[in-house]
This record gives sequence, C-alpha cells and structure tokens, in this order.
Amino acid sequence: MIINKEKSISTYLAAVVATICIMLMWNVCAYGATANISVSSQNVSNGEEVKVNIDVTSDQNIGAFDLRITYNSKVLEYVSGADNGGSGVLQVLNSDLTQSNTVTKELVFKAISEGSSEIAVQAASSSVMDMSAVLMEIAGGTGTVTVGSGASGDNNLTSLSVAAVDDDGNNLNVSITPDFSADVLEYKAEVGENVKKLAVAVTTSDPSAKTKISGVKLDAGENLTTIRVTSADGQNKEYKIYTIKGGSTTENTATNDNGLLPVPEDKTPYFSQKIGRYVIQNFDAVGIPEGFNQCGISYEDKQLTALSGYNGNVILMCLADDENGTNSALFVYNSGTDTFSLYNKYVVEENDFILLTPDSGVSVPEGYSETTVQINGIDTVAWQGGIYKSGSGFYLVYAISQSGNKGFYVYDTEENSFLRFVTSTKGESTDQGLQADYDELKKKSADDDFVKLEIVIGFTVLCLALIIYVSVLLSKIKKLRQMTEETYDEENNADEPENANEPPKELKLDMAIQANEIKPETLANDVNEILENSQTAESADQEQKKEPENIDSDTKETDKADESDNEKDDSDMDIVFVDIESEDK
Repeated sequence: MIINKEKSISTYLAAVVATICIMLMWNVCAYGATANISVSSQNVSNGEEVKVNIDVTSDQNIGAFDLRITYNSKVLEYVSGADNGGSGVLQVLNSDLTQSNTVTKELVFKAISEGSSEIAVQAASSSVMDMSAVLMEIAGGTGTVTVGSGASGDNNLTSLSVAAVDDDGNNLNVSITPDFSADVLEYKAEVGENVKKLAVAVTTSDPSAKTKISGVKLDAGENLTTIRVTSADGQNKEYKIYTIKGGSTTENTATNDNGLLPVPEDKTPYFSQKIGRYVIQNFDAVGIPEGFNQCGISYEDKQLTALSGYNGNVILMCLADDENGTNSALFVYNSGTDTFSLYNKYVVEENDFILLTPDSGVSVPEGYSETTVQINGIDTVAWQGGIYKSGSGFYLVYAISQSGNKGFYVYDTEENSFLRFVTSTKGESTDQGLQADYDELKKKSADDDFVKLEIVIGFTVLCLALIIYVSVLLSKIKKLRQMTEETYDEENNADEPENANEPPKELKLDMAIQANEIKPETLANDVNEILENSQTAESADQEQKKEPENIDSDTKETDKADESDNEKDDSDMDIVFVDIESEDK
C-alpha cells in the first residue's frame, strides 16, 4: 500500500510539472489572437463632413498593422485620417507600440452625392500584428455611410460671354458659334494676331456651384479654353472654346503652354526608322479616348498629329505595322525618354489611371527591382521590394491619375486597386517605415521569447530538483516504515522458543565486580534460573536428535556415562558467593 501511494504522488507531481511546462512553452511559441475590427456607421446630408471610426480590438496587445479600406468615391470624398490613398482605396497604418488591446483610427470624409457607401476593411490585403510581431486573424470590419438629400447636383451655366484682350490691354468683343446654350459644350471663335488672351465671364444656374477657367492665354494657331463647372455635390461639367488666333494654322509651329503644336493638315502616315513602325495620324481605327483632344507634336523633326489629355501631361500616338493601319494601337509617348509604352487605362471607382514609364529624372525607390505585371491583359513594367516583395500580390507601377497626380502607385492584384505610394520627408517610403517597425517588433519578440525560455528552463530545473527531493524523502519514509514493521514483528515473536540448534549461552561473571554491584542472593537466583533454562533446552535438543547406527556401542555407553556424570554434576552444583574482602581480612 505504501508503494502504491508513492507511485501515485510521483505520477501526480510529474503530471503537474508537464502541464505547467506545456502551458509556458505554448505562451512562448504560439498565439491564437484575433483582431476584431469594427467600423462606425453614419447618416449625413449631402455636402457635410462625416467622421468614421475604425476600432481594432483584441484580447492581446496590438502592435503594428496595415489596413486596406475601400469606400464608394461617388458618394464620399476622402478628406483626412489615412496614411495613403484616395479614389476609393485608403491605407491606414499603425506603428505605435503602446501596450494596448484597443486602437482607434478616425477617418474624415465629405459627402458629395446622395446614396450610401460601405466602408470596408479588406481582410485579404490587410494585416494586424500583436506586440510579438505575430500575425492576428482579422474578423469583421464593415460600416455604412448613408448620404441623404442636401447639396445640389446642378452644374449648368446660364450665360457665357467672351472678350479678347489685345497687346495694348483693350477689350474686344468676340463672337462664338454656335450661340450659347447650357446643353452645348463646345464653341468656336476667331481673333486677330494682336490678341494675347481671352476674358471669359460665366454665370451658373446654382449659385453654390464652382467654376474654373483655364487656357485663356492665346498662341498663334488653334487654342483651347475650358470652363469646368463643379456642382455642390461634386459633379463636373466642362465647356470648351476652340479659338484660332490669326491666319493659317499650318504656317505656325509655335508651341503652347504645354509644349504642343497646332494640328497639322497633312495626315499622311509617317514611317519612323527608329521604332520601325508607322505613325498613323487619324484615329478612325482606334478612336479618341474620353478626355483627349487632337494636337500637334514635334517628333523626329516632323510635325505629327497626336492626342493630348490629362491637362497636357499625357500624349498618345497611334502606331501600326504598315501605312494601312494594320495592328494599329495607341501608345503613350514619353518625350523625356523618347520612348513608347502601350496605352493602358485602368479605372478604379470612377478614377482613371494611365500606366506610364518613369521620366529620365524619376528614381525608382531603393530596394525595388524591376519586373512585369499584367494589367488589363497587358504586360506592364512594375517593381517589387520592401513589404511589397515577390509573391505578396502587390506591385509598384508608375502612372498618372485623372486628377493629374503622376508618380508611383501600389497595385493590388487581388483587390484590383491602386494606392498612391508616398515617401516620407527623410526619403524613406511608408512601407520601409512599416518594415522597420516590423523588424523592431520581431527583435523585441525574440528577446521576450528568450527571457520566457530562460524562465521555462529555470522552472523545469526547479521542478526536477523538487521531484528528486520528494523521491528521496519517499524512499526514507519507505525505509522507516519497513524498520517499524520489523520491530513490530520482533516484539510479536519474542515469546516463541529459541532455535534449538543455537549453542548455549556462556555465563561469564566477574564475581568481584558483581559482588560490589548487586546483592549475592539476587544474582544467585538469576544464575540458577538461567542454568535451569539451559538444561531444559539441551534435553529437548537431545530428544530430537537420532543416534548414528555406525557408532561403536562402547563409545555410546561412554558418552552416556559422561552425559549422566555431567548432568549429575550440574544438578548437584550449587553456587555460593564469597565475600572476597572478608576472606582477605
């Protein structure tokens, strides 16, 4: 029973130690945290600003995160709060290492049209880490902003008048054709050679609508003046005035503010030896993209017809295999590098992006290497590096947006979205900063894991020492119990007769000493009692023994005689104690 108890105690201690070690090691090596993301919902009127809270909560402290948030750019216009983005896609970063299990980010939008917009965190392209740089599972992350009736969508003009200003500063009346109508968007006018600019006056149907007039400065030949009307809810309408300044356009090759020339009359296909293709000067086969107009450019010392758009920042030319236009297609012409790239327009939430090749003075961000990615089925030059490394599904591309922002954009192949790539004032890209935060968190996590590992090892050694100590203690208890049982058995067997084969005890007495320590009468009685017990034991032993048959009869008789003599002598023997000191006296 004692052994079973000892095994039970040892097994229990081993199980406790193993459980504690597993729990500690689990805390060091694995996390099962979930980042719960909630987005607030709002109801606002058109034209108002709205604040949307992005709450990230978890049962563990939250470290760095990178959230990709989408919204309807037709309904909402981004104002502030995000680290990057616009045009329907935002990037919200967090590198604050404060020990907290709740982080809130506030985004500000402006309602620009009636309707609803879902504010959604894209879990597939977002990431949230805990303080040990371990990725969390993302759950939730959708809210809705509903925009009611408010601002007007009226972007019509009610009047348009044009005057010319000559070199002397005099105002001259200018006739436009056709006559103005709110529904007519294009007009033509002619002015003399001494006119340097136009003076345009307009009124809007809605007083809250805004107007922007551009291109009033005139150069010789054909000029374009635009009047953009923006309604209170953000809708745009553009009126155009084509003005010819003095004489024939073919005789004048002067460029306008954007370096463009008037459209030449000669539309004959031109063969370029440099690229080995024909430049087609009419666009019947490919069409003219929305937002582009015909213009003239100087290419290989020849004036050719091209298309200008995005405020003159993008030039398109039609190239073909032969003069008949076989395999004709539009290409973006980069005058800075004198190169062509296939025209590739990508639309994201009503915002257009045209893929370009970087100008000669544009540097690719450090740490990025060139590659290609298919956009709209077209192989496009791209770059990968930093946190947008190979296999991540993110690429860096060079493009220009409809609003005229030219630069690097992050293209998400999974969400099919564009996000503006921004560099900090120190020249580091935002993803490099996030990578640095990640590295710092990873290092901190490694240090924490090492400390935890030391604690586990120390605790394990302590537990082993405790087990050894308990084992030794149990062994001692076992021995003590065995000794106790042996003592108990000896006491219970004390009354049993002594072994008959045991030789008789010898009595050795120092008579002189005993005489001084005990009384003679008491000692004599004890000795006589011992002798009687000894005789009784010898008699019992003799009865149990059998005499050998081969012993000589004389020897037997002699032995018997000796034994009888010895018995007689023992029976007749009487012990008398003498006082030695008395005799000496």
